[in-house]
Amino acid sequence: MATQVASRLLPAARGALRSTRPSVRPQAVAAQWRAGARRGFGGSSSLQVKKYTEDHEWIELDDAGKIGTIGITTYAASQLGDVVFVELPQTGTELKKGDTMGAVESVKSASDINVPASGTIVEANGALEEKPGDVNKSSEDQAWMAKIEISDAGELEGLMDEEGIRLSRRVRTIEGPCELWLGEEEPKLSRVSGLGTRAWSHSRKGQGLGEYLTIQPVGYSGVSNNI
Repeated sequence: MATQVASRLLPAARGALRSTRPSVRPQAVAAQWRAGARRGFGGSSSLQVKKYTEDHEWIELDDAGKIGTIGITTYAASQLGDVVFVELPQTGTELKKGDTMGAVESVKSASDINVPASGTIVEANGALEEKPGDVNKSSEDQAWMAKIEISDAGELEGLMDEEGIRLSRRVRTIEGPCELWLGEEEPKLSRVSGLGTRAWSHSRKGQGLGEYLTIQPVGYSGVSNNI
């Protein structure tokens, strides 16, 4: 039955998908990514630019590249809901990359906050203890969590930029027949139930390609969810 449904819908779906196909060619997309990949923490142009973890923490270095301000993304705050409690680290605490430095609790869930790089905590935003709800209002500005003196800036090289973290949210779960293509590649039919794909597995290879990845269900039972 699924094969019959897919065979009826596939031609129409292909036509609709082709009509929205991007005009940018794969070569141009690759060049765009290579240019972005060169903007790392190795040069002065990277200073005061936020970098992001896959868990939606962010870090922004000061002009000297020594002190990093850490917080959570607006997206993470929105997913948590109304924040009612923020646990902050103690000044002087030494942490390794990935260690938990604190936590954020909302009316419906809680989330640990991990440090994106190794170092020593030099300041915590004590205002959040009195007004945890500020996280929902300004999580990427005034509602930062802590500041850390970085011991190894090289650990920040693998983090995502703004485009990368936006792309990481393009997660789709599809049940039933579907088409998947990147850029100007021809659509491919899949009959895998519960097919899930993360755009290039959150990797830097996917930066700049977010607008060119399309997953389209082609069966009546097909369901596409953005997470």
